[in-house]
Amino acid sequence: PALFSTLLSSLLHAERLPVTMQQRGFHPIIIAGLVTAGATAGLGWARGSALSESFGRYLTTSRNPFSGPGDLLYEMMNPMTICLGFRMYASRRTIYANLKAILIGTGWAAATALLWSVAVARLCGVSPAISVVLGNRGISTPFAVEGAAALGVGANRSLTVAFVVLSGIFGDAFGLPITRALGLQSGDTACGVTMGATGHGIATATLIQKGERNASALSSVGMIMTGVVHTLLCSAPAVRSLVRAMAGFRS
Repeated sequence: PALFSTLLSSLLHAERLPVTMQQRGFHPIIIAGLVTAGATAGLGWARGSALSESFGRYLTTSRNPFSGPGDLLYEMMNPMTICLGFRMYASRRTIYANLKAILIGTGWAAATALLWSVAVARLCGVSPAISVVLGNRGISTPFAVEGAAALGVGANRSLTVAFVVLSGIFGDAFGLPITRALGLQSGDTACGVTMGATGHGIATATLIQKGERNASALSSVGMIMTGVVHTLLCSAPAVRSLVRAMAGFRS
């Protein structure tokens, strides 16, 4: 309970920082993560536990949501994703009118994020195991964990979640400035779908906070459809073999 409360309180306080500070690297999730990590390490030190053991207690990766604070937060992600369906339903006419473009855009985003990330990681000398993890960074956590598991290479779940969060933070911080530089407004269909496909849940939450009703609904669609296509790709035997080969795994 102490660590869970630490995370929530630090996140709420960090969200009060000026927007300019958040865009310069002081993102609320980063601050909350650092504070919680420090608290976890400090609590472990007080108990005489090793650092790895302390963080292992925070996120046990077990099926019991009450095993650790991280497990409880992870179990909340599925219902939070489902809740976005209500916002999508409210904007269903806009979604139907742009369905073809949404399907093409999210399909392309899922395929390029998976294959391009793995290819670039290997070119940079990253190990095969980490390369596969990076291939799942471009979608929301529930889809990323399932996609990594579907590839069948024993991808590290904690690292998968960490890279998803970092990807979401970058998408949230730079998504709107880049789309505006391209001449898109926050209410445009392309902008909303792009934010969801690149910044997934974090970017969608930011749009909701800003009162962008249609953009947040389209961002939800972009996030979910990209995740669905990604999972389908990871489940296809041919794609699994291709990703493993690109990552450097031998058959």
